[in-house]
Amino acid sequence: MIIKNKLMIIIKIISLCLLLCFSLTTFWYYIYRVKVDVDFCRQQLAKTDINKDFFDFIDQQAINATNPLLWETIEHRDEIFQFSITQKMRKDPVTYLGDVLKVISSSKYDENQKMSAIFPMKYLSVKHYLCVMDTTNKAYEQGIINKRLLQEVISPDPYYGIISYFWWLPDWQERFKKHADQLYSQEYIQFILTGGQFELFPLKS
Repeated sequence: MIIKNKLMIIIKIISLCLLLCFSLTTFWYYIYRVKVDVDFCRQQLAKTDINKDFFDFIDQQAINATNPLLWETIEHRDEIFQFSITQKMRKDPVTYLGDVLKVISSSKYDENQKMSAIFPMKYLSVKHYLCVMDTTNKAYEQGIINKRLLQEVISPDPYYGIISYFWWLPDWQERFKKHADQLYSQEYIQFILTGGQFELFPLKS
């Protein structure tokens, strides 16, 4: 009986050690992957080939267009996915990343167009979403986008997007903190940086 109890204790210790090793490996894996792929952002922004169907859609979403989907009036954000192009973007967002970065960084497009481009990008992997955060922070500094759009990009979303899972990631935190004090109180910033948003909505998709 004593031997059996000791064996169970040893098994539990080994299991805990394996779990800890797995957690640390996963943590460093994501950090490494993100740091390696940050330069991908500049490559996407420099792309000369564009997706015509995407830009046709963006033109249709201008405030002064015939029948745009107005973000100020929609009841549910999933309405954006009524279009075939946005369904494609949700399934394969990285294909449209370069086009979206161009829209964000250009003063040619209005707030409604930028929001229509940004929202499907919430389905990017975290390493690629950092590109969107970098471009958005820069556009905000240049006065190309407003606080509402900045908030949409940098803040964890309780219902959409990958970044709520990665509040602990140093690369994400660095980008979030860059202008967060212009949007939120210090108390709320700390709430986000310590995983509060994720704890409120742990089962989001």
